[in-house]
Amino acid sequence: MSLETEPPAQRQSSWLARAVQFPLTRLAAALVLYPVFLSVFHSAGRLVFSRLDSLLALKLVEASAAITDLLVVALVMERRPLRDLGFRGKQAFRVFFLGTASGGALMSVVFFFMALAGWYHVTGMGTGARNWLDFGSISVALLLAAVAEEIVFRALTFRLLEECAGSWLALVTSSVYFAWAHGHYPTSSPASSAGIVMAGLMLGLAYMATRNLWFVIGLHWSWNIFQGPIYGAPVSGHQLHGLINVTIEGPERWTGGAFGPEAGLPVLAVCVVFAIVAATAAVRNGEVRNGKWFGRRKGPRNRDGGVA
Repeated sequence: MSLETEPPAQRQSSWLARAVQFPLTRLAAALVLYPVFLSVFHSAGRLVFSRLDSLLALKLVEASAAITDLLVVALVMERRPLRDLGFRGKQAFRVFFLGTASGGALMSVVFFFMALAGWYHVTGMGTGARNWLDFGSISVALLLAAVAEEIVFRALTFRLLEECAGSWLALVTSSVYFAWAHGHYPTSSPASSAGIVMAGLMLGLAYMATRNLWFVIGLHWSWNIFQGPIYGAPVSGHQLHGLINVTIEGPERWTGGAFGPEAGLPVLAVCVVFAIVAATAAVRNGEVRNGKWFGRRKGPRNRDGGVA
């Protein structure tokens, strides 16, 4: 009787395949490759743009690097179509619009409260062509920023952690990572970090509930564009040109101070409310997953991804 053994080349191939199938291997690759692609596109951008210090150029570089990173991990390492990661083509515009409307409504509630409290005042309107050009440029830049961040923090970090550790641990970890990435500004504070962690939980839960990145990108984009260019407040410590001139005066714990409303209690409150709604929807849709470390996910799966 002869014993058949696996050829060395096949054993090596099987070992590599198992390593690539492990979610943390793919996550480590994604996190290592992103700064590499960022550096490559930054160098390429210098050849295309006369200045790379503009917000639009910088966000174009970041989005290009994030998209390339996703394509390498999803199509090459995982061999999965992008729709499985949340980029569903079916009714994409409608889902994106729903996300945009949600973000705009949430931020409008925040500014309505601050105006009602007497802390937010419109002092002038910018109606010139320059204002509209700045508004258009910043809007596109913020859309690119939303695409880049949702790919890095949700489509890659959250999703791959979720495969190992389950939804809740992945949600908390990716939200803390999200806040850490936004915490290196001169105006950052413990209050702003808490606000960004809560915003990360809100966005992560929106992704859990819908499994659709178009919704989360729309939510993220409108959250920023209503906060900055439309209502005239700083966005994560950055003052952006908008359509109106405003003054914001009041207790820093409520208005967020120099960092912007994301460091204030009203934003924290609307994030908590939205997070509760999204978490309830995720549980109801059977989208809470246990991960490989804790057994198989329980509950039915919504194959089409929530609102899609």
